[in-house]
Amino acid sequence: MSDAGKRDTDQYEMIDPTMQTAAFLPKGWLSFEALTVIMNTIGTALIFGMMAMISTDILFRYLLNSPFDGVTELTEVGIVAVVFLQGAHSLRSGRFIRSDAFYTTLLNKVPKVGHFLGTCFDLGGCFMLAFIALGSYPKMITAWNQGYYVGNVGVFTFPEWPSWALIVIGSAVLSLQFLLLAANHFLVLIGVREASRAESRGAH
Repeated sequence: MSDAGKRDTDQYEMIDPTMQTAAFLPKGWLSFEALTVIMNTIGTALIFGMMAMISTDILFRYLLNSPFDGVTELTEVGIVAVVFLQGAHSLRSGRFIRSDAFYTTLLNKVPKVGHFLGTCFDLGGCFMLAFIALGSYPKMITAWNQGYYVGNVGVFTFPEWPSWALIVIGSAVLSLQFLLLAANHFLVLIGVREASRAESRGAH
Protein backbone atom coordinates (compact mmCIF):
# COMPACT_ATOMS: atom_id res chain seq x y z
CA MET A 1 0.00 0.00 0.00
CA SER A 2 1.31 3.47 -0.84
CA ASP A 3 2.12 6.00 1.87
CA ALA A 4 -0.86 8.11 0.80
CA GLY A 5 -3.16 5.10 0.99
CA LYS A 6 -1.80 4.18 4.39
CA ARG A 7 -2.33 7.71 5.69
CA ASP A 8 -5.93 7.63 4.48
CA THR A 9 -6.51 4.30 6.20
CA ASP A 10 -5.00 5.51 9.48
CA GLN A 11 -7.16 8.62 9.39
CA TYR A 12 -10.27 6.53 8.72
CA GLU A 13 -9.49 4.29 11.68
CA MET A 14 -8.99 7.30 13.92
CA ILE A 15 -12.36 8.73 12.94
CA ASP A 16 -14.35 5.52 12.84
CA PRO A 17 -12.62 2.46 14.33
CA THR A 18 -16.00 0.82 15.03
CA MET A 19 -16.38 0.09 11.32
CA GLN A 20 -13.77 -2.67 11.81
CA THR A 21 -16.38 -4.51 13.84
CA ALA A 22 -18.81 -4.63 10.92
CA ALA A 23 -17.22 -7.79 9.52
CA PHE A 24 -18.29 -9.68 12.65
CA LEU A 25 -21.81 -8.26 12.84
CA PRO A 26 -24.93 -8.45 10.63
CA LYS A 27 -24.85 -6.36 7.47
CA GLY A 28 -27.70 -4.30 8.87
CA TRP A 29 -25.20 -2.52 11.09
CA LEU A 30 -23.88 -0.67 8.04
CA SER A 31 -27.34 0.76 7.44
CA PHE A 32 -27.52 1.61 11.13
CA GLU A 33 -24.28 3.56 10.92
CA ALA A 34 -25.63 5.42 7.89
CA LEU A 35 -28.70 6.23 9.99
CA THR A 36 -26.53 7.90 12.64
CA VAL A 37 -24.96 10.09 9.95
CA ILE A 38 -28.39 11.09 8.62
CA MET A 39 -29.65 11.89 12.12
CA ASN A 40 -26.54 13.96 12.81
CA THR A 41 -27.05 15.88 9.57
CA ILE A 42 -30.66 16.64 10.49
CA GLY A 43 -29.50 17.81 13.91
CA THR A 44 -26.95 20.13 12.32
CA ALA A 45 -29.63 21.55 10.03
CA LEU A 46 -31.83 22.19 13.06
CA ILE A 47 -29.00 24.10 14.75
CA PHE A 48 -28.67 26.41 11.75
CA GLY A 49 -32.45 26.71 11.59
CA MET A 50 -32.65 27.76 15.24
CA MET A 51 -29.83 30.26 14.75
CA ALA A 52 -31.65 31.81 11.81
CA MET A 53 -34.96 31.85 13.67
CA ILE A 54 -33.51 33.48 16.79
CA SER A 55 -31.51 36.03 14.80
CA THR A 56 -34.56 36.98 12.73
CA ASP A 57 -36.67 37.27 15.87
CA ILE A 58 -34.11 39.65 17.41
CA LEU A 59 -34.02 41.81 14.29
CA PHE A 60 -37.81 42.03 14.06
CA ARG A 61 -38.08 42.65 17.80
CA TYR A 62 -35.72 45.64 17.85
CA LEU A 63 -36.16 47.06 14.36
CA LEU A 64 -39.91 46.61 13.86
CA ASN A 65 -41.08 45.94 17.42
CA SER A 66 -42.72 42.78 16.09
CA PRO A 67 -41.24 39.61 17.63
CA PHE A 68 -42.13 36.18 16.31
CA ASP A 69 -44.52 34.10 18.38
CA GLY A 70 -43.29 30.67 19.47
CA VAL A 71 -39.55 31.23 19.20
CA THR A 72 -39.00 30.22 22.83
CA GLU A 73 -41.11 27.07 22.52
CA LEU A 74 -39.54 26.02 19.22
CA THR A 75 -36.05 26.61 20.60
CA GLU A 76 -36.79 24.40 23.61
CA VAL A 77 -38.07 21.65 21.33
CA GLY A 78 -35.14 22.13 18.94
CA ILE A 79 -32.50 21.76 21.66
CA VAL A 80 -34.00 18.45 22.77
CA ALA A 81 -34.14 17.31 19.15
CA VAL A 82 -30.49 18.20 18.49
CA VAL A 83 -29.24 16.38 21.59
CA PHE A 84 -30.98 13.13 20.77
CA LEU A 85 -30.44 13.31 17.01
CA GLN A 86 -26.69 13.84 17.29
CA GLY A 87 -25.92 11.67 20.32
CA ALA A 88 -25.25 8.40 18.48
CA HIS A 89 -22.97 9.91 15.85
CA SER A 90 -21.06 11.88 18.50
CA LEU A 91 -20.46 8.66 20.42
CA ARG A 92 -19.50 6.75 17.28
CA SER A 93 -17.00 9.47 16.31
CA GLY A 94 -15.36 9.61 19.75
CA ARG A 95 -16.73 13.08 20.56
CA PHE A 96 -19.08 12.08 23.37
CA ILE A 97 -18.43 14.00 26.60
CA ARG A 98 -16.50 11.94 29.13
CA SER A 99 -13.46 12.03 31.43
CA ASP A 100 -10.99 9.54 29.97
CA ALA A 101 -7.52 10.33 31.39
CA PHE A 102 -7.45 7.25 33.65
CA TYR A 103 -9.20 5.10 31.06
CA THR A 104 -6.71 6.07 28.33
CA THR A 105 -3.82 5.21 30.65
CA LEU A 106 -5.34 1.78 31.25
CA LEU A 107 -5.72 1.16 27.52
CA ASN A 108 -2.06 2.02 26.98
CA LYS A 109 -0.60 0.25 30.01
CA VAL A 110 -3.00 -2.66 30.55
CA PRO A 111 -5.02 -3.08 27.32
CA LYS A 112 -6.97 -6.13 28.50
CA VAL A 113 -8.23 -4.29 31.57
CA GLY A 114 -8.97 -1.20 29.50
CA HIS A 115 -11.05 -3.08 26.95
CA PHE A 116 -12.81 -5.04 29.69
CA LEU A 117 -13.82 -1.76 31.34
CA GLY A 118 -14.74 -0.35 27.93
CA THR A 119 -17.06 -3.31 27.40
CA CYS A 120 -18.66 -2.79 30.82
CA PHE A 121 -19.02 0.98 30.41
CA ASP A 122 -20.59 0.70 26.96
CA LEU A 123 -22.97 -2.04 28.08
CA GLY A 124 -23.97 0.22 30.97
CA GLY A 125 -24.64 3.04 28.52
CA CYS A 126 -26.62 0.66 26.33
CA PHE A 127 -28.91 -0.38 29.19
CA MET A 128 -29.30 3.16 30.53
CA LEU A 129 -30.37 4.59 27.15
CA ALA A 130 -32.66 1.60 26.60
CA PHE A 131 -34.39 2.40 29.90
CA ILE A 132 -34.76 6.04 28.84
CA ALA A 133 -36.32 4.97 25.53
CA LEU A 134 -38.71 2.55 27.23
CA GLY A 135 -39.63 5.10 29.89
CA SER A 136 -40.27 7.84 27.34
CA TYR A 137 -42.44 5.75 25.02
CA PRO A 138 -45.57 5.83 27.26
CA LYS A 139 -45.17 9.61 27.63
CA MET A 140 -45.06 9.93 23.83
CA ILE A 141 -48.27 7.88 23.49
CA THR A 142 -49.98 9.92 26.21
CA ALA A 143 -48.95 13.21 24.62
CA TRP A 144 -50.30 11.96 21.28
CA ASN A 145 -53.61 10.69 22.68
CA GLN A 146 -54.25 13.64 24.98
CA GLY A 147 -53.07 16.30 22.54
CA TYR A 148 -50.58 17.86 24.95
CA TYR A 149 -48.85 20.98 23.70
CA VAL A 150 -46.44 23.75 24.70
CA GLY A 151 -47.18 27.45 24.30
CA ASN A 152 -50.27 29.57 24.82
CA VAL A 153 -53.61 28.95 23.14
CA GLY A 154 -54.47 31.76 20.77
CA VAL A 155 -50.85 32.84 20.48
CA PHE A 156 -48.72 29.83 19.59
CA THR A 157 -48.92 26.12 20.38
CA PHE A 158 -46.76 23.17 19.39
CA PRO A 159 -47.54 19.50 20.14
CA GLU A 160 -45.40 17.69 22.71
CA TRP A 161 -45.37 14.27 21.06
CA PRO A 162 -42.65 15.05 18.45
CA SER A 163 -40.22 15.86 21.28
CA TRP A 164 -41.01 12.61 23.06
CA ALA A 165 -40.76 10.72 19.77
CA LEU A 166 -37.27 12.11 19.17
CA ILE A 167 -36.26 11.16 22.71
CA VAL A 168 -37.48 7.60 22.13
CA ILE A 169 -35.82 7.25 18.72
CA GLY A 170 -32.61 9.01 19.72
CA SER A 171 -32.25 7.00 22.92
CA ALA A 172 -32.86 3.73 21.09
CA VAL A 173 -30.29 4.53 18.41
CA LEU A 174 -27.76 5.69 21.01
CA SER A 175 -28.37 2.50 22.99
CA LEU A 176 -27.61 0.42 19.89
CA GLN A 177 -24.46 2.46 19.26
CA PHE A 178 -23.27 1.73 22.80
CA LEU A 179 -23.95 -1.95 22.09
CA LEU A 180 -21.84 -1.81 18.94
CA LEU A 181 -18.96 -0.20 20.82
CA ALA A 182 -19.25 -2.81 23.57
CA ALA A 183 -18.99 -5.51 20.91
CA ASN A 184 -15.97 -3.72 19.48
CA HIS A 185 -14.18 -3.75 22.85
CA PHE A 186 -15.17 -7.36 23.47
CA LEU A 187 -13.77 -8.52 20.13
CA VAL A 188 -10.45 -6.88 21.00
CA LEU A 189 -10.56 -8.39 24.48
CA ILE A 190 -10.94 -11.96 23.20
CA GLY A 191 -8.37 -11.43 20.45
CA VAL A 192 -10.67 -11.59 17.42
CA ARG A 193 -9.40 -8.25 16.16
CA GLU A 194 -6.67 -5.77 17.04
CA ALA A 195 -7.24 -2.33 18.51
CA SER A 196 -6.71 0.61 16.19
CA ARG A 197 -4.30 3.38 17.10
CA ALA A 198 -7.26 5.58 17.96
CA GLU A 199 -8.49 3.06 20.51
CA SER A 200 -5.05 2.80 22.09
CA ARG A 201 -5.36 6.53 22.83
CA GLY A 202 -8.80 6.05 24.39
CA ALA A 203 -11.03 7.00 21.45
CA HIS A 204 -13.80 4.60 20.48
